[in-house]
Amino acid sequence: MILMNDERLFVQPPNVERNTSCSYGLVDMPEQELLSPLAFTQSDLEKRKAEDALLSNSRKKSKAAKDASQTGTNETQQAHPFNKDGYRYTKAELDPHGPRINGEPSFRPVGHDRVLCERMDRAPQLKLNDDCLTVSGEKGYCMARASHGVDFGKWYYEVDVLKSEPMADFPEPHCRLGFSQRYGNLQCPVGYDDFSYSWRDKPASKFHKSRGSAYGEEYGPGDTIGFYLDLPERSTPLLLERPKDSKGEWLVIYRNVNYYEERQADKFDQSSLKSAKGSKIVGYKNGEPMGAMFGDINAGTYYPAISLYMGARVRFNFGPDFKHPPKDCEYQPISDVVNEHNARLCLSDIALHAEQRITTEEKARAAVAAEAPEVKTEGP
Repeated sequence: MILMNDERLFVQPPNVERNTSCSYGLVDMPEQELLSPLAFTQSDLEKRKAEDALLSNSRKKSKAAKDASQTGTNETQQAHPFNKDGYRYTKAELDPHGPRINGEPSFRPVGHDRVLCERMDRAPQLKLNDDCLTVSGEKGYCMARASHGVDFGKWYYEVDVLKSEPMADFPEPHCRLGFSQRYGNLQCPVGYDDFSYSWRDKPASKFHKSRGSAYGEEYGPGDTIGFYLDLPERSTPLLLERPKDSKGEWLVIYRNVNYYEERQADKFDQSSLKSAKGSKIVGYKNGEPMGAMFGDINAGTYYPAISLYMGARVRFNFGPDFKHPPKDCEYQPISDVVNEHNARLCLSDIALHAEQRITTEEKARAAVAAEAPEVKTEGP
């Protein structure tokens, strides 16, 4: 019988019980010339195992180095899951103050202390530097989104367009910058579908649902592009609405790290999209307003987003210190949304703990009622 072990062929002698923990020897002869189990000494086997282990480690290091060069960071491509194909992931941690549910500890989403380019919410082809702000493109258009989004209020952020990485025999790099909802396709440019809006560098144009039209001025390396987003105020006060977070989603383990896995519907009901009356997006080039880019955009939560083509490079600036802060409008830097986001997580924790406590008390009362003896009343 011929067995495979570490990409090498080995022969197992007849009438010998298969042992997958060791191998008998390399095959350099016809299959019918079976090796004796005593053809190699124990020291030969140990030596060969050691050589195989060194070869395996060498392959792993080579693959890790290749992955690190592709991502632009010290992490490998598979250090964490990526949002794609209807699945979204949120890192989770043990909740030290949470109740035990069915005997199991409870978890909570990991909060961020600042707005970053989300590692998991980007196309794997894009290289993300260790600062989690600088992104480099490779090959075709694909997207990366920020870690935090906004659903009401007036917000602003900037993108510094950096000198592109030279790529011989490839077309000129390009970028499309703007905003995207969480349903926007990461393998497409910003402005490709109903869920994103963008401003392209050359020729200067704006995009939504893959439909482009002239807008503003062309931009390139050395320019700072700003985006102002105005969304109507909420009709329901935040404190009266149950905050939404990842709790209740599937909890999965990836490389010994816990993640919430949200399984989105395969197809989003386009008919449910509603226009946010009075909303608008305004673009700025080096502090100069280019006029309204879009108005009455679809309601929802919007994340700062960039999409890069070939070797284009950009760097997010979520504030509060901007190179060219707008002078013609009031706004909050996107960086301020962290405090609101963490407050929502706290409210969600409080609501979940209260629900669990009520459920536990109801179960306890039901158990006591079930154990209580039935009282029979005698008739007259």
